[in-house]
Amino acid sequence: MLKLFFIAAFCFLVSVISSKAPYPEKIKTGIFNKYNINGFAFSAIEGDYYIHNSNGKIIKAIEPYEQILIETSNDKISIVIGDDTLLTNNIISISGKSFKNTFAINPYNDSIAYRVYDNDLIIKNNNPYLTIINHVPFENYIAAVVQSESGFGKHPEYYNLQATISRTYAVKNLNRHENEGFELCDEVHCQAYYNKTLYPPIILATEYTRGDIIIGKNGQPINTVFHANCGGSTLNSENVWINASSYLKAVTDTFCLNKPGAKWEKTIPKELLVQYLQNNLGENFNDTLVDNILNLTQIQRKFFLDPFDIIHLSKFRTDFELRSTFFDIVPKGDSLLIKGRGYGHGVGLCQEGAMSMAKQGISRDSIIKFYYKNAKLIVLD
Repeated sequence: MLKLFFIAAFCFLVSVISSKAPYPEKIKTGIFNKYNINGFAFSAIEGDYYIHNSNGKIIKAIEPYEQILIETSNDKISIVIGDDTLLTNNIISISGKSFKNTFAINPYNDSIAYRVYDNDLIIKNNNPYLTIINHVPFENYIAAVVQSESGFGKHPEYYNLQATISRTYAVKNLNRHENEGFELCDEVHCQAYYNKTLYPPIILATEYTRGDIIIGKNGQPINTVFHANCGGSTLNSENVWINASSYLKAVTDTFCLNKPGAKWEKTIPKELLVQYLQNNLGENFNDTLVDNILNLTQIQRKFFLDPFDIIHLSKFRTDFELRSTFFDIVPKGDSLLIKGRGYGHGVGLCQEGAMSMAKQGISRDSIIKFYYKNAKLIVLD
């Protein structure tokens, strides 16, 4: 009997250890991911850098403030240094060798602003474009995400909260882009990641919350999705996406009302919407239905534009580039005034609501429990 007890205890211990979320020391993040970049200028801002080929051999040393050009060249990468051009493998890495290493990337496309990042870089030639990957300590990445997602001048407790949910989201979704050679990208579906941060309140919050993540009833990290403003009411996850999550349930949120993202308007041609309805509703299209939709009101959030549940409001929002799915439609002659509430998909944490709560002295833990049901904080080693 004693032997069976020890076996059971050992199996329980193994299950607990194996269920712990991965907490990476460094992370590979695809940057400029939504752009087609075929060349950029690299500048070492702080620290000494070395360019390595795919075999790890050093092919060039880069001193601080030295600039080199990196371009696609058929199946190779072209490195332009002054008047010299070096062709090398279809993958290179640029690694910093100093205590602090910072670099800038300035794409050839003038419409794309330059960015500054920490640590190392990996460049792959996916002819005719480049895949650009920042290899950076995980907590540096989290601090940069907090700045990109929430900006400056927020309450310290809100930064503690944003660092926690951003860290949890990263851990939960790690390896989303594994097939592309990196873990996460810099787009909003992974989390915005546009520059390193030097902002002391964000750095302090990231360090203060280091290792903190949010777990659900099953002990696993939850998907801490968030959006800018819910317009007064969040949504169940299944009302926007396919899967239902027990912790992503609708709540009434008065904290975000009268905030910048709470209300918006957009005007579209009436004829454009009528044609859209005809194309999507097919045989269900009729004048009475059109008239009802052209006078749509939402006292409570709806999930479909039509009574046949054909046009999901999430699709309609994307097709007409609206800020949210929470809106009314007001006819104005040949035009339609769309009067909306909120900004974003509406699931999970409402950022402007959480910012208001933090200003009112509500704690990070209480805000988490308000937006994510039956969730709790733990600290990963």
